[in-house]
Amino acid sequence: MNDTNKIFENPDNIINPADLDSFLDDVGKYDRDHGRGTWAFRAASAHSSTDVGETIKESVQANLTVPNLLDLHQGVISKLGLELESPNKAGDYDENETYSVGEVLLNLVDKDKFITFLKSIPDGQLTQAETKMLEMAATKMSRQVLKEYDLNTADDRLLELLSGLKDIIAEYERLGLGVKVSEFKEYLNYAKNGLKEYVLARKLGAFAPIGEGFNLSTYQKDASPEVYLRLWNTNFFEVLEKLKANPKAKDLYERFVKYGKDCIAFALKDESLKKTDSEYVKRLTPAILEVKERVDAI
Repeated sequence: MNDTNKIFENPDNIINPADLDSFLDDVGKYDRDHGRGTWAFRAASAHSSTDVGETIKESVQANLTVPNLLDLHQGVISKLGLELESPNKAGDYDENETYSVGEVLLNLVDKDKFITFLKSIPDGQLTQAETKMLEMAATKMSRQVLKEYDLNTADDRLLELLSGLKDIIAEYERLGLGVKVSEFKEYLNYAKNGLKEYVLARKLGAFAPIGEGFNLSTYQKDASPEVYLRLWNTNFFEVLEKLKANPKAKDLYERFVKYGKDCIAFALKDESLKKTDSEYVKRLTPAILEVKERVDAI
């Protein structure tokens, strides 16, 4: 009897598809209702009239809270080996967290249960709900490492995730979702050789797609010469010194140097600057060249 059949034989491991759908729907609703964009829209709309303000107040009172999610879906959450966490951990909005701002957080607290769930899915038979669940879990757990976990202490949540990453990645790849755990692969790669430094660099925009968003490669699109130099100094040169201080992070150091060189090369050839005010470009160019000189000297 193969492992998958053994998994299905144990009723404690089985998650009813309808229960999984319901859990995903409610998490999605929580994230929408508590999202920063939603709160900004409510704030803007509330000033239009007293009636609108009262309607919005009523809708807010109907917001799902983390205790609601736990009451409704504890069975599914437990079988997945997960833990829900409020984005408002300080509890400084209201007792029931109706006014919490941000998406619900997700931690892995039992890697064996989560891996068991993954193994229970036959090759090529991912349902829409299972796909959504795995994508959400990868996104939220990856974000926790970058934003929530303390890499300076033995954070149990981080240790549980790291100890299960190899098997989790293997299962995602088996199910055709390997691209969804690209960040997990980075964590596993640097787990023993510079994870703290990698997370620090990522928090400051390192390894973001070149030419997209606001990062080392695109600061020239919207920064004064002074701000441009300050951003590069904070988000590249100072980080580089911290990477250099850890001999085990040599590969990460070299990768970051190459990324910096690629970013400054893009900045010098940025086609969008040709459509920008020539006076702005004239003032900014010396700053870009100064950065290039410093990067080339590494």
